Amino acid sequence: MSLPNNISQFLKFSFVGVLNTLITLFVIWIFVTLLSTTHYEANIAGYAVGVINSYVLNKYWTFKYKSKTGITFLKFIAVFGITYLIQFSVLSLLLKYSNIDAFICQILAMVVYTILNFTINKKFTFKTNI
Repeated sequence: MSLPNNISQFLKFSFVGVLNTLITLFVIWIFVTLLSTTHYEANIAGYAVGVINSYVLNKYWTFKYKSKTGITFLKFIAVFGITYLIQFSVLSLLLKYSNIDAFICQILAMVVYTILNFTINKKFTFKTNI
């Protein structure tokens, strides 16, 4: 028995999201801990690696999207840019105005990003006419 397409996509997107989150956090950790960068620089590096991983896995595995890569990638990058700027703003506000641990601030900002990114990509970037 197979799962309905929407549930299957959601589970795959969630798996990619968890994997992507771990990859992003690992890159952030490497940049802060081993390379002694700021949390801001580490965040940019982590998300750069994460966005490439996310696009490839979601396009080809989660959504099995057949449309041309060019326009789909541009949509994906646009959605990423918007949701990333929102995430970065949340991170900046938390780091500046709260007493929350910096890594917890990264995770909280990441939650905002993930919810927005999934919703917009599902309805815009990888939308199908089925």
